[in-house]
Amino acid sequence: MARDRGDYDRAVALFEEARDRGEKGGVAWALRDLGVTARNQGDCDRAVALLEEALTRFRELEDTWGTAVALHELGVAARNRVDHGRAAALLEEGLCGKNLPKLVI
Repeated sequence: MARDRGDYDRAVALFEEARDRGEKGGVAWALRDLGVTARNQGDCDRAVALLEEALTRFRELEDTWGTAVALHELGVAARNRVDHGRAAALLEEGLCGKNLPKLVI
């Protein structure tokens, strides 16, 4: 909610606390949230670094949903950098499930 209200300092503090205290899945989501917040603040380099770390962790956990979300967020960051080829590849991978672990129900 803090991020949605534009209170980025509070959002970052809360996401960092979650990252520092969380279990593996929670850490991955906190990294994703920190990346989105950095992107919203205009710090694309930091956003990409955080989102790539989140993506790595989601893949290690074989978290299909988290992996797709991280790919989407990285695609948006690439689009913001006007790297349309990379944006398209990331978004397609997230949508099509290419290289995603199988979802176990």
